[in-house]
Amino acid sequence: MPPRPLAILCCVLTLLAAGCYEERIVSARGLLVGLPGAETSLPTNNSGKYVDALATPAGGIRQEIDEDTVILHAKTIQHLMAHITHAIQHDEQDLFVEQVMSTATLAEFKSKSVDPGLGFQEIVRRQRDVFMLFNAMPFGESTPGLYLKPIGTNLFRVALPKSAWGDLKWVGIDTVFEDGNFRLRWFVNRH
Repeated sequence: MPPRPLAILCCVLTLLAAGCYEERIVSARGLLVGLPGAETSLPTNNSGKYVDALATPAGGIRQEIDEDTVILHAKTIQHLMAHITHAIQHDEQDLFVEQVMSTATLAEFKSKSVDPGLGFQEIVRRQRDVFMLFNAMPFGESTPGLYLKPIGTNLFRVALPKSAWGDLKWVGIDTVFEDGNFRLRWFVNRH
């Protein structure tokens, strides 16, 4: 074929190829994804995107509404650990009792006629143990080698393996998932 028609043919093929494209789905979640006619009842926002129930609010995990109102969000155990740390460092006993402690823990204190604030005071007294534990598992359940272990209905434990206990007095944390947030059940003693 002479060079000029070959060049024209190459240009035409290039233009045709440029008009072609391939659509590729990178990620799709759900049990029925890909089935013809399948529909979902997952909640969506106005843009049609799925709402993630465990997503951190746009305002962050600690929202200070005004001087007297703070709302804590603990969508992960790492968030809960951050709230515990902040409460200890800023002496936020009331906030700790109201939004960090689980309902079961509060009920246990009340059943023994003990002020739940004493639980906060005990954690402040043992803050070295708390911080040593948190240092050993800095990313909560996302710390390499650790996992979220279910130990009851909505009750979960993240604990260090015995090989990592060292001098730690507390070796894990028990949490309850309630009202869309992780709450503190209590700390795990070595045994």
